[in-house]
Amino acid sequence: MGNQKQRLNNTSLDNLISNLRGEVGDILFTWLLLLRLSKNYKYLQSPNIQQDLENPEMNLLAILIDKIENDIVARLSELAELKIGQLNYYFVKEKLIGRCNLQPDLDKYRKFIDNNRFGDKRNQFISHKQLPEQWTDHRTINISIPILGKCIALAVQFMIKIDKVFLGPSAIYLWHEVLKKKAHPMVPLPVNFLLLPYMKLSMESRKTIIAREMEAGYEIWDHVNLKVNGVERDVIICKKWGAILTTPNSYFLIDDYPILELTEIRFPD
Repeated sequence: MGNQKQRLNNTSLDNLISNLRGEVGDILFTWLLLLRLSKNYKYLQSPNIQQDLENPEMNLLAILIDKIENDIVARLSELAELKIGQLNYYFVKEKLIGRCNLQPDLDKYRKFIDNNRFGDKRNQFISHKQLPEQWTDHRTINISIPILGKCIALAVQFMIKIDKVFLGPSAIYLWHEVLKKKAHPMVPLPVNFLLLPYMKLSMESRKTIIAREMEAGYEIWDHVNLKVNGVERDVIICKKWGAILTTPNSYFLIDDYPILELTEIRFPD
């Protein structure tokens, strides 16, 4: 117990949430590959069942589809584990205690996993295999494609809920941006999920985020000293979203953000 508390305290929240998000992105990426392969398999099917059974391309696709399904089942199951130190929702829930209550979301996800026997299938057929005592005790566990899809949707929804706490008002805009990229399955989607906080957003989205963060009481403005048209002045800027305050109630956005270094601004005469 002492080691778990130490691990919980020592684990960086950014490290935990970013890598968990990357895991969810990898599962979603694998799901898209599964859908693509399943579509290809159906395309190759013919009215002749015997011919299909002897088709080496279809046999290879069937093997790949089965392996990918098992991989998704195992990883979705592992997200429901109650372990500190592994990538799962419980670890994040424990890390965020005091900032939000994620217990209902965790219970909902774990209930879906248990009711549809994800853990049983993983433990009996995929990994951590448990051996029944007799041949007659072996049982097949089928998890349908629609159930897999629903579970992935739950996993993504849970991750978005976590990011709303961790990232604040910008989370939904960043997720919208990264989910647009899932239409291109050859793009490294897991990397995009891992780096989601650094997705480039439109000026309109950034304006909305600044307004919402100000309403929520976020400290987003910094005082910096720089040259404005050659004259040293104290200027108020939002480094994170690339905004420069011009009057108490207005600001303008620059194209390149976040602002890492700014020494001079020149306005047209």
